[in-house]
Amino acid sequence: MNSEQDTKTHLVINNFKQEVNGKKEFSLFQYFFEIAQELLVLLDDKGYIKLINKLGAKQLEFDSVDLVDIHFTEIIDPAEIRHFSSQFDEILKNGHGNLKVSLQTKLGFSQIFNLNFKVIYDDESNKIKYLLISGLNIDLVKRYEKEILELYPKLHELERIVQIENQRSYLPKFFLLELNKLRTSFISNISHELRTPLASIIGFAETINSDPNIPPEMLIEFSNIILTEGKRLARLINNVLDLSSLYQGKLLLNKTKFDLNQEIKKLLNEFLHSAKEKNVTINFESNKDEIEIEADQQRLNRIIASIIHNGIKFCESYGRVFIQTKEFFKEVDILVIDTGIGINPDEIPNIFKKFDDEKLILNEANISGFSLLYAQKVIELHGGIIDIQSELNKGTTVLIKLPKQTF
Repeated sequence: MNSEQDTKTHLVINNFKQEVNGKKEFSLFQYFFEIAQELLVLLDDKGYIKLINKLGAKQLEFDSVDLVDIHFTEIIDPAEIRHFSSQFDEILKNGHGNLKVSLQTKLGFSQIFNLNFKVIYDDESNKIKYLLISGLNIDLVKRYEKEILELYPKLHELERIVQIENQRSYLPKFFLLELNKLRTSFISNISHELRTPLASIIGFAETINSDPNIPPEMLIEFSNIILTEGKRLARLINNVLDLSSLYQGKLLLNKTKFDLNQEIKKLLNEFLHSAKEKNVTINFESNKDEIEIEADQQRLNRIIASIIHNGIKFCESYGRVFIQTKEFFKEVDILVIDTGIGINPDEIPNIFKKFDDEKLILNEANISGFSLLYAQKVIELHGGIIDIQSELNKGTTVLIKLPKQTF
């Protein structure tokens, strides 16, 4: 709007303000005019436009000042003047009313408005002073409705696309959630398993460190315990690293020939202290004094050690863990039997599942699912098998079958 139009607008507003005696209501009236989206018009008692809001005038393609002091009938479609006049008298008589009429734009096009009228009377004379008109552009509303209806098919298409994309992304999201859940469970359980040997190592080390006069025999015993628990901790860490390599297909066996019975006897010596603490008896027997096999010695030792450890761990006091080896023509059997709490029969078919069930990861009720999972993978790489038989509250038997020589 140019400066001349601004000046004219201010004059109109100031004149009208004087006419309403500067009442506070004028400010509210002016604000209402400024924000109203529909057409708002204030006529004097002769029918001339004194005020019209900008947004309303814009619907008729006018600037608001262009219509000031113009008779309202000049913007009514000439074809509807007679109909408007006949209805208008009734509105003045009643002081209010509603009328549907076509108003002309600046370019001469007609637009249908639904007009509401309200007569404002002079306080002293009680004569008509102003007429307030509010109008809803019906053609504009219909156009908006048509555009909305045209958008509906596009909206439905977008909804279908979103639905398809959601379905596509559901599985990755599901797997990510399960992986995150699994990771949290794994960290919790592995932390528990690491904490146990660490507690023993720290406890006995602190005892040795705090007592310079500790008896030599006790020092030897405590040192052996620290060494045993340290080896156990190293085995567990190596198992975790190996399992990661297994699932990446990067684990390679380091096969050598060694005496299986001799290695098992060494392992049993490491568990004498923990077995003694629980009053658990450990026995070993074999059908041969020596059994030579070709295998990955370190990894096989870790597997057997884990199974023995679990056997002791889940035995009650005065329980028993029995280890047996048998040599056949082309294979070797390793049998570990305990009298522990056993495994629920329903869990046995699923006990060698991958890390897709948090209950099978280092779960004590399932004889350390992690150790068994690792054992299965390594033994399969050797061309062997591992099997489990168990009864609740009676004990568990773990059978490992290995070829004496692998290729």
